[in-house]
Amino acid sequence: MDRLKINDTLFKELSDNPPDWWKKLIKAKEINIQIRKDNSIEVYYKGGAIIRNLKWSSRNKGFTGNINYQYIPFESERVYIPFIFDKSSVEFGKVNILRLDNFNNKSLKGIKSILDKFYGEYSEKTIQANFIKNDPNFIDSEFMYNPREHNMANLRIDLTRLDTKTKKIVFIEVKTIGDRRLFSNEIVEQLKKYKDFIEKYGERLLGYYKKVFVIKKNLGILPVGLQEENIEKNKLMQKPLLLFGDCSQKWINDNSKSLDEKIRKH
Repeated sequence: MDRLKINDTLFKELSDNPPDWWKKLIKAKEINIQIRKDNSIEVYYKGGAIIRNLKWSSRNKGFTGNINYQYIPFESERVYIPFIFDKSSVEFGKVNILRLDNFNNKSLKGIKSILDKFYGEYSEKTIQANFIKNDPNFIDSEFMYNPREHNMANLRIDLTRLDTKTKKIVFIEVKTIGDRRLFSNEIVEQLKKYKDFIEKYGERLLGYYKKVFVIKKNLGILPVGLQEENIEKNKLMQKPLLLFGDCSQKWINDNSKSLDEKIRKH
């Protein structure tokens, strides 16, 4: 978390000299853009990264990034196909099957149609993307951390939200009602792990998300509900929330008591 730099060259280049493809991605519907701890960016549609590991190359004086070969689609021995970013276009290395034309509507439509087949309407990743699209206060998704301490397991938290009423940063785990782990001890242990992590790394998490907020603001990609906010006085909510995105009120009435009892102490 400490590696993230507000003034990293990637963020400065995108802010001061935004290329056409970046402008188009910012304006595109259903696209969400996330900052990563290693001073990179990932661009998502539903659960798929349209651009993975977007960085600035000091050596080449330009942008680098890649995409999973399945999303092009293209047979490849490499899982990720590199992009070639230049001033007038974005292309896939030596692959010319799908021309991107700086991520114009036609280019994005082609990639989205492929990703729709990977992430169906009721998949966890689609539900997660719908929360980001419909709630104006989400600032991050897929937060990953690999603690060096032996007693802390690796973790990935689905969503991070800035609650503008309570002035708290809230971490959220997304589940579907079809997940078999809901009524086992596994979900309890998962939430407990997140709670322990928040308690242990609270100050670093707070500092990290303050930097993410500033970077997104500088890039013009803060969600609409946060554009007039000031994060400096925000605190961390000490426990994660469990969020369902594909259940009816009847399902809630039938199961909420059982779930509450299982996770109450966490």
